[in-house]
Amino acid sequence: MYSGGSGTKQDPYLIATKADIELMFQNGEDEAYYKQIADIDMLGAEYSWQGDYKGAYDGQNYKISNVNFGAGTGAGFFGRVYKMADFDGDAQIKNVRLVAINVSGDFDCGCFAGILSGVTVRNCHVESGEVTSLDGINFPGSAGGFVGSVSESQILDCSFSGAIETGYNSAGFVGFCRDSVISNCIVNASVKHNNSQTAGLVSYLSHDSIVEKCKVQVIFEEIPSMWYSIQVGGIAVVCNGYIGQCTCDISINGNRSGYFGGIAVSMQAKEWREEQYNPIIEDCYVHYNDTVFVNDDKRVYIGGIAAYIEAKDNCNATIRNCYVSGSIKVEVPEDMYVNNEVVVGGLVAYITQNSGGTVN
Repeated sequence: MYSGGSGTKQDPYLIATKADIELMFQNGEDEAYYKQIADIDMLGAEYSWQGDYKGAYDGQNYKISNVNFGAGTGAGFFGRVYKMADFDGDAQIKNVRLVAINVSGDFDCGCFAGILSGVTVRNCHVESGEVTSLDGINFPGSAGGFVGSVSESQILDCSFSGAIETGYNSAGFVGFCRDSVISNCIVNASVKHNNSQTAGLVSYLSHDSIVEKCKVQVIFEEIPSMWYSIQVGGIAVVCNGYIGQCTCDISINGNRSGYFGGIAVSMQAKEWREEQYNPIIEDCYVHYNDTVFVNDDKRVYIGGIAAYIEAKDNCNATIRNCYVSGSIKVEVPEDMYVNNEVVVGGLVAYITQNSGGTVN
């Protein structure tokens, strides 16, 4: 039994102990209401749960601390979160504080949740979070410090501070974002990456997604791997949607050069499956902290705002009212002859336009 309540909106189950948390997840698919009424220390509890969660949870700003969670796909404190059919309220999960949480996974994983689908999360915070590989070798794909994969959801007024090991399509906050909104969120992350696509906030931002009013402070550290093309973005790798009123403070530790954008690596204005992609980056600021890339004879495109823009199919890509400060330097090791292009642009490294595509 819980510490009180009956699970309705008027009389939610009361969460006050480690046992209450464990019981809630044993019944994760129950569409019930929960309210936390005390700080909870999870020290000693080892989780491998990665099921579906359909409850409504109000943490009331109490802490849940010392969580160690190891699982495969969908790993995260709340697991895979889906919309509660008859939910009545402003946010299905709100006012949660996760402190000192470690999640090990292989795909779609994050400290707060592995997957969000059709839900709103508000005022939830991860402090001293860590996302690591499940096997100690392969960094998790589609992973985020906060959430791995998000679709048809909203993340509002939330934050992540901590460290993450990122594989393909991963980032400091959210790995993959489709048809969703990330607004007024703060990220302070150390990002180690050993794969081809990683970012400070979100790796892939779909054409119907919005990132706004977010602040990112990120340290990127590349762990050498076999990948030839390294793509790293301060906010996003791929921006097919909207990024506005965001700031990004970037530090680099030992990264090879490749494709790097202060806000996004690429903006893709195109028509795809009868949908028009018209990406926009506006009112954004990027600061580079004495950034040094090492070139090891690879093609290099580094842009203060974006590495490259592709515009075609009568679609439009827009960058407006953005500015960059700090320094960017590319170093070539002694006695190495560089055969490939090295292009650095204050705002954009290069642009391609065809079939009526435009760039503003």
